[in-house]
Amino acid sequence: MAAPLESTLRPFIVTLWPGAAEAVLVESSACSGARRRPTTAADPTKPKQDRGSRAGRASTRLRRYVLHNRCRYLITFTYRESQWDPLSASRNFARLVRRLRHGIGPFPWIRVIELHPNGHGLHIHMLTDRAVDPALLSTAWEHGAVESSPPVELSTVGLMRATRYLSKSFADFAAYAGRGHHLYETAQGFQPQAVHFVASSRDEALERLELIMGGPPCMERNLSDYAPGTNGRFLAWRPTRRSLEARPRSR
Repeated sequence: MAAPLESTLRPFIVTLWPGAAEAVLVESSACSGARRRPTTAADPTKPKQDRGSRAGRASTRLRRYVLHNRCRYLITFTYRESQWDPLSASRNFARLVRRLRHGIGPFPWIRVIELHPNGHGLHIHMLTDRAVDPALLSTAWEHGAVESSPPVELSTVGLMRATRYLSKSFADFAAYAGRGHHLYETAQGFQPQAVHFVASSRDEALERLELIMGGPPCMERNLSDYAPGTNGRFLAWRPTRRSLEARPRSR
């Protein structure tokens, strides 16, 4: 006796992040006929040894936030006296952000705490989407020096470079601080929004994605190369200059 049609269909579960210009297609192991919320598959842009780890997952979320918000201005905050407590550093940064918001209003930012390579304790990186007045930064940060780096290129390559720089020490910080501390924090209200849908075939999924994104992806990779047993694809689009220059609206 033939199996019911709904038990043999294996649809593609699709998750798209339009602002980050990437999507994941995962072939469902079964379909009961109900629409399931798609899940995030493995990230093929990270080394295999990092994938599935806390640092690897954090890097994936960080990348999407950076791409979505076009964060390319890096600011580093250091301490006059050695600071070794991550909780104190987090509180110092929270106070800094409140002062900045008072001066320039809400804005997207990413905060990463790192161990200083020369043994001076901790320092803080902030990546944001705009240049901030040096005088305002110096006034808002009362614990030491402030250094603003030149902005990275407004392109996918430039934004990915900024992402890699911020996430380079995630594993080291996780080992130092333990699981009670976040590897990074972001401003609320600027999170990249995901679009979820289920397609009955790969062709249907690609057709819908191309309609949403305005064209075919510039990169497509097989998820099984990075997550054995996962039947699906990772896709990415190359944003246009106009789309990169268009500032996302906060929620």
